[in-house]
Amino acid sequence: MLGRHLFCQETAASIVVRLNPENNIEYIARYGLKDLFNLKVVPTPGFDLHIYKERITTKL
Repeated sequence: MLGRHLFCQETAASIVVRLNPENNIEYIARYGLKDLFNLKVVPTPGFDLHIYKERITTKL
């Protein structure tokens, strides 16, 4: 479906959505949709937690 991989730091941001030629919504949610719908900010597995905590601190 996608020709390239995107890297996101949060699970809720790791979602790709598109409208296909038949006007149907298609999505890829590698880590599921639960965090997005629950408004939870959770780092993706393998992401450097030091960098993650620094990013979150600067956004508060």
